[in-house]
Amino acid sequence: MIVGHGLIARSFASYLKDSADICLYAAGVSNSSTDVIVEFERERHTLLSAIAALDSQQHIIYLSTCHLVEDGAAQTPYMRHKLAMEEIVQTCPSFLIVRLPLVVGYSNNPHTLLNYLANHIRRSYRFTGWTTARRGLIDAMDMARIVNAIVQNRWAHNCILSLAGPQIYTVPEIVSTMAEVIGRDALVDWQPKVSDFKLNPQVTLDFADRIGMKFGENYLFNTLHKYYSTMYAE
Repeated sequence: MIVGHGLIARSFASYLKDSADICLYAAGVSNSSTDVIVEFERERHTLLSAIAALDSQQHIIYLSTCHLVEDGAAQTPYMRHKLAMEEIVQTCPSFLIVRLPLVVGYSNNPHTLLNYLANHIRRSYRFTGWTTARRGLIDAMDMARIVNAIVQNRWAHNCILSLAGPQIYTVPEIVSTMAEVIGRDALVDWQPKVSDFKLNPQVTLDFADRIGMKFGENYLFNTLHKYYSTMYAE
């Protein structure tokens, strides 16, 4: 069973849609910048309802965010909310919390970092960027394949697992690559910001190696090109 209808939920459709013993929860708040309490309460209610419907044999997978480990992250309303949701999930007898990086795929959600960058670059809008910020990134299809293998093989159980993606990139790297894919200059006012992204991509690489998955060279460019070159073609 899959709870949710967005990019991440759709990515698991071929794996877990009809799974009777697994509930994959991917119905979180779509805007990480929001402080609207009703949005947080909606997810809380949906999550509690999903948990209440589980029987003792069912396993819940909760998809969270890697940025909870970033210095200062827990100071935002969204991150405090995600931590509270993780605490609820950890009361279940059988669970796995998977913290994800930027997940790349077809999505009309304007609040994701990648869609924000693509929209601003495509329209030649000026925006502010952080010179020292770093982010992990993974193709939605790669993410679903890895997480499904972890779940089916019980490689991780009753724990929090952080998948940072195969490599950590600086925000300037991501911006310049997105600009290259779209074919327009990025108009950025760069600002310094201390950002300590503590995750190790080796965790993702190790699980990928178990299933024979290779990310290949130029993963950042190839992944962004796969989705954004057609989305923003002239």
